[in-house]
Amino acid sequence: MRAARSRRTCEAPAVTVVACWLRAETIRVDKSIWAVADTRLSTSGTRLLDEGAKIFPIAVVRREEEGWDISRRVASETGIGLAYAGSSLVGISTAVAAGALLGQLGGVAGSPPTLQELADFIARIACRYTRRLGLYDPTTKFSALIFGFCPVARTPGIFRLDFPPLPAEGERAMATAVDISDPAAVVLLGSGKQMAAAAVQRRRGQVPDLSSAWWTAPYYAIEDVIRQARAANRGDIG
Repeated sequence: MRAARSRRTCEAPAVTVVACWLRAETIRVDKSIWAVADTRLSTSGTRLLDEGAKIFPIAVVRREEEGWDISRRVASETGIGLAYAGSSLVGISTAVAAGALLGQLGGVAGSPPTLQELADFIARIACRYTRRLGLYDPTTKFSALIFGFCPVARTPGIFRLDFPPLPAEGERAMATAVDISDPAAVVLLGSGKQMAAAAVQRRRGQVPDLSSAWWTAPYYAIEDVIRQARAANRGDIG
């Protein structure tokens, strides 16, 4: 997972963009899911950090039922990704909590959890953090993408979470599967998603369809958005 970033030092309104897409070149044996995001963390238009993380790997480890210590044999292991836009406090807290809980699943019989079940579990964590933080900051919003290969179906998938400020206490938090059957599909989050969508279309229009450059175009499109934001004197991606 790669992130585009810049080093401009001036203060300016932040523009956030996250992109996630399936790469399935015919010359490749395996499909892969790519994710890219900016790295600026800010609050109320004020820059906090230029090298912040918005994409996290999460290990899902199931251990055999017998025994109680960490030395139990690993029954299954897989990795998924989380990329977010919105509240950095919610995003980082969700990633850390999910990693701690899913990294040491014990006493679990049967098949491993599906990617949908993993995404729903993370959605409940994110919803709780969004609700709690929203009590202190009513403007808190959070969106995220959960992506990876389903441990059961062994197929790639991307799931989306979107929470408004102060989600209802009784609201059932669930992740929504994104249709990635179209090779051109690129899932975008953040205030800069319209600029990013136009940049992806422009980049892909300059190269042959389904070529290596076509599949990697979203990554370079994010860099284009950074340059556009700088030229427009709106600061860098945030």
